[in-house]
Amino acid sequence: MAYLEFSCFLAGLLALVVGYRRHKRNLLLIGAFAWLLAGGLGDFSQGLADGLATPRPSLSHTK
Repeated sequence: MAYLEFSCFLAGLLALVVGYRRHKRNLLLIGAFAWLLAGGLGDFSQGLADGLATPRPSLSHTK
């Protein structure tokens, strides 16, 4: 997972630098989303794995 986060960080950095120098707003937006993904991907995947691993309570209601 660390490799994926690091590659998203580098891709975001590259997109931000190139987008800033060439005045491409869409590339700046892509770079910002890549940095957002790099910052939250590890926590999201850990929470998803924990949520799928824990048993869910039964929702059946009997009277």
